[in-house]
Amino acid sequence: MGMLEDLKVNKPLILSDPYGKAGKEYGVYGLPMTVFIGADGKV
Repeated sequence: MGMLEDLKVNKPLILSDPYGKAGKEYGVYGLPMTVFIGADGKV
């Protein structure tokens, strides 16, 4: 099993951000990086 299955995470995943829009919005400056974003948009 993978980490997300182990943690029982049942949320959509962003697998691609070719223009860096989501990265800029959430302060992602390097990869790989895992962040959890709530329904309210808070990290």
